[in-house]
Order: sequence, then C-alpha cells, then structure tokens
Amino acid sequence: MSHIPHILHIDDDENDRYLFSRAFFSSGVVGALHSLSTASNALLYLHQQGPFVSAQRPRLIIVDLHLPRSNGRQFQEMIQSDKRWKDIAIVMLTGPQNDVDIERCRSLGITHFRKKPRTEAESIELIRSLALEYLQPPASPTPAPAPPVTGRPR
Repeated sequence: MSHIPHILHIDDDENDRYLFSRAFFSSGVVGALHSLSTASNALLYLHQQGPFVSAQRPRLIIVDLHLPRSNGRQFQEMIQSDKRWKDIAIVMLTGPQNDVDIERCRSLGITHFRKKPRTEAESIELIRSLALEYLQPPASPTPAPAPPVTGRPR
C-alpha cells in the first residue's frame, strides 16, 4: 500500500484539468494526482480495469458537478452505493452557486462542495485547503501518561 495519497480529479474540460494539474504541482502538496475526463474513466480507475489495472486507491476524489453523460451527482451515487468506496472523500466542484443544484445534491447526501477555481492561484488555494482537510495522516494515538510514582525511592 502506498503512503503517498492519491487524488482522483474528474473534469471534462481539458483546460480546467490542465490548470488544476499545474496548480497541484505548484501547491507543494505531497501526493499523486490522477486527472480524468469522464465518470466512466473514473469508474474504470476505481475498478482497476483497462488502462488503470495498477491504479492506486484514491484517498480523495474531486469531481466537477457538471460532467457530460454521468454528472457529478450520479457519479457520487455510484460511489456511495458500493461499500468498497464509501470511505473515500468526495468533493464536488460547482460553478457559480446554483441553489437548485446544491439542494439536489444535499438531498442525495452530498455535503462537500467547493467553488470551482478559475485561476491558478485559486486552484493552489483550493488544493492546499483540501490537502489539510482530507489528506492529513490520522493522528497517532497519544500514549497514556505514566502513573505517578508514590512512596520514596530506597
């Protein structure tokens, strides 16, 4: 199992994928970014099929809400319905706040939204924020304090 977190980014817009990829490498976040253009490719990736046979399990999936054919909401439903992937964090990228989209998503249990970045600086800020929230290793359990010493040493 890899200790480097893998991040799956799904966006149908080639320019947006390029911007996100460039920002990821500029952000200083340690991880492996896999950027795909369709939900169907993302499913192949998760199933480790086709060109993704050796794909690593992502710790975070960042998906554009408005994908063609299978949109972000439908993709989220597919992921949440499979117990193998329920523990993977999914963040939806939305355009200008559309209350109808957001309410529809919330009714499906999608609660993690971020505004889709438009510049490299916004993308870097988003990536760093998501890394802090989703990619930090679990904290090591703090050892219990030693019991107090009673009595006098001899």
